Amino acid sequence: MYWLYGAYIVSIIVILLIELTKKNGISENGITKRQYYNPVLAFIYMCPLAYVAACRYRFWDTDDYRVMYEAVGKSFDNVFNNVTGHVEKGYLLFTALLNKISHNSQFLIIVSSIFILFLACFFLYKESTDLPLSFLIFSSQVWMATMNGLRQYMAAVILWLVWRKWARGIQCKKNDLLFILSILLMASFHKSVLICIPLFFCARGKLGNKKVTACIIAAVVMIVISPIYNFIFSFLLGGTEYANYVDTSAAMGGARFIVCCVPVVLIGIYHWLYLRNEGNRENKMIWMMNLSCLNFACNILALKMVYFARLGIYLAIFDLIVIPYCIDKCFTENSRKLIKVLLLIFYAFFFYKQMLAYGGFATNFKLFYEVK
Repeated sequence: MYWLYGAYIVSIIVILLIELTKKNGISENGITKRQYYNPVLAFIYMCPLAYVAACRYRFWDTDDYRVMYEAVGKSFDNVFNNVTGHVEKGYLLFTALLNKISHNSQFLIIVSSIFILFLACFFLYKESTDLPLSFLIFSSQVWMATMNGLRQYMAAVILWLVWRKWARGIQCKKNDLLFILSILLMASFHKSVLICIPLFFCARGKLGNKKVTACIIAAVVMIVISPIYNFIFSFLLGGTEYANYVDTSAAMGGARFIVCCVPVVLIGIYHWLYLRNEGNRENKMIWMMNLSCLNFACNILALKMVYFARLGIYLAIFDLIVIPYCIDKCFTENSRKLIKVLLLIFYAFFFYKQMLAYGGFATNFKLFYEVK
C-alpha cells in the first residue's frame, strides 16, 4: 500500500513542478496562445508510476498473466495449441517473443507497464491543453487501473496513437481503411477493441450528433428497463465465454460514476457557451468530446454490469483532455485557479477512496523483490 501512496504523492509533486515551470506562448495581442511544458519533467512524472507498476508482484489479474506467460514458454507451438485457452494469438506471440529473452514472468510486467504508461504519457503530452491537470486525473483515476487489464491497455495505447495520426490526416476512405486495419491488428491482443470501429466513426462529426445521442439514450433505457438489457445482452453474449456477464451483480460504484460525470457536465457547459447560438463545429476536439460522451454511455451501462467500464478503457483517455480544455474555455483565469485547487482535492480524495475499495489488493501490495 505504501508504494502506491508513495508513487502517487511523488507524481503530484512533479505535477506541481510542471505547473510552476510552464511557459506561455503569447500572441501579438497579449493573449496566451498555448502553454509549453518541460518534457524532462513530464518524463520524470511517469517514472515513479512506471516503477511501481512494473515491479508489482500481485495486483488484480497480474497472477493470471504470470501463469499465462509461463504456460506459453519459449515454444511458438504453444501459441497455437490452445494451451492458454481462448486468448488472442497476437498477445500469445508477444509473450513467446518475450520468453526468448527471459522466462521470468516479471519481465512481462516490466515491459508491458513501461509500454503502456510511457505511451499514455506521450499521448497526453501531445494532446492536452493543460498537461498538469491531465496528469493529475491520470494519477488519480487511471494509473492503478492500468495494472488490471494488461492486454486491453496495450491495445488501447496503440489505438490512441493511431487515432491521433488518423485525426490529423485528411478525411478520406484510404485513411479510414488504414484505421480499421490497425484496429483489426490490435484485436489480436484483445477482441474487445473491435467495438472501437463503430464508436470512433459515430463520434466523428458534430458535438452530440444523432448517433452519439442515440448511444446515450440507449444506455439509459437499458439501465432503466432491465428486461430490454437482459434480452439484448443474452442474445449478444449467449453461447460465448462472456455469457455469465449478463447475470453478474458486479457493477460500477456510485463514487466512480460521479467522477465519470465530470467531463459530460463540462461538455454541456461548453456547448451552452460556444455552440448554442452559432451552430455546431467539427474538429478534433469536438471528436474527442463525442468520444468522451460515448465513454459516459459505457459508464451508464457499467452501473448494471462492470464489464462496460472495461470497454471504457479505450475511451477514458479523452476525458483527461476534454476536462482541461473545457475548463480553459469556459471559465475566467481566477475561476480556473480555484477550480484546479478544488479538483486537486477532489481527485486526491477519490484516489484515497479507490485505495479503500481495492481492499486486500492495495493493503497487500508488494514489489516483486520484497517477496521471499
